[in-house]
Amino acid sequence: MHRVTEHVIPQEIRDLALSPEDIWKIGREAGGWELWTNHEKGNDVFMHRNCIVSDYPEHIPEFLKKMEQYDDENSTISMFVSDNDETQHSLSWHVDGYEVYGFNIEGHTRWDWFDIPTGEIKSIYLGEMDKLIHMPCGYTHRVTILSEGRTSISLVLPSEF
Repeated sequence: MHRVTEHVIPQEIRDLALSPEDIWKIGREAGGWELWTNHEKGNDVFMHRNCIVSDYPEHIPEFLKKMEQYDDENSTISMFVSDNDETQHSLSWHVDGYEVYGFNIEGHTRWDWFDIPTGEIKSIYLGEMDKLIHMPCGYTHRVTILSEGRTSISLVLPSEF
């Protein structure tokens, strides 16, 4: 079974990173995105989701192209934004049927997961463009926002299972 891992984002990739505003501009311009709105607690959490990489290569920023997880033509890119106190709950406990590689463009998050081999809940903290987390398919996990706002990206790949 795969394990949850964290990786430092290399400086060369950080140097190419775009601002949150530029990321969202790309998201709006690319076709194939759908807007998801979560009305929990009476507020919206916006997410552009399901941009298939091979369909929109001209809209994929250079820094994403340099990430090794990007090279699968079947991958998708998800972008999340949360910008007020009422959206701080973020994503509650859930299980994904695919591999997730997530990182923050801005803001701070804590990823908690149930570590099956040890039977414990473990955590990884992500800051702005510092680390990337790999959450394997099948792990029960949640993401908690620790800052006033956050913009993050997840590269989503089909599972090897």
